[in-house]
Amino acid sequence: MINNDYDKNKIKDLMRYDGSAIRSKTRSKSIFDKIWIFFTSIKVGVTIIAIITIASSIGTIFPQEYFIPVGANPQQYYTENYGTLGKIYIELGFHNLYSSWWFIILIGLLALSLIAASIDRGIPLFKSLKNQRAKKHPSFYKRQRLNLHQGSSRNTADVVEGLKKKGYKVKEDDNHYLFEKENYPDGALT
Repeated sequence: MINNDYDKNKIKDLMRYDGSAIRSKTRSKSIFDKIWIFFTSIKVGVTIIAIITIASSIGTIFPQEYFIPVGANPQQYYTENYGTLGKIYIELGFHNLYSSWWFIILIGLLALSLIAASIDRGIPLFKSLKNQRAKKHPSFYKRQRLNLHQGSSRNTADVVEGLKKKGYKVKEDDNHYLFEKENYPDGALT
């Protein structure tokens, strides 16, 4: 939770939601956390995508094995038709790229990275949006593009009533207000 010790701990503000930190940004050193941090890294995901892209590009230079004539020996076919490049192509396993074990592992690693990154960022975001508090830590306001801090509260009651009439749900905590547009049964907002 964000509290008075928050600024002293110097935990990164990057990708921190009100009330909860993303697991991959915490400083735990268990083996599970190290694996989790590895797979939630955007750099790892982009690297896997780049490797898949390069492998797929190389795999489309010559036809895949299931496109060569039926009954032809793949080693002989690639060597005769494409020479040394064909021989290298088949030796590296690009003739059966999309069903090769290493390509399937790359696709699995990409799926694991996407799922882990989605969980890592999605759950804290959902929690922070579902349970918003009216009173926020001052560092929250510093990170906002636009906020209003008003010393006088003489018109506050009028503003609150006006927004309630327009369908806003109001939360109050020690003269801090949070206004949320209410959802209506058909899902439409007015």
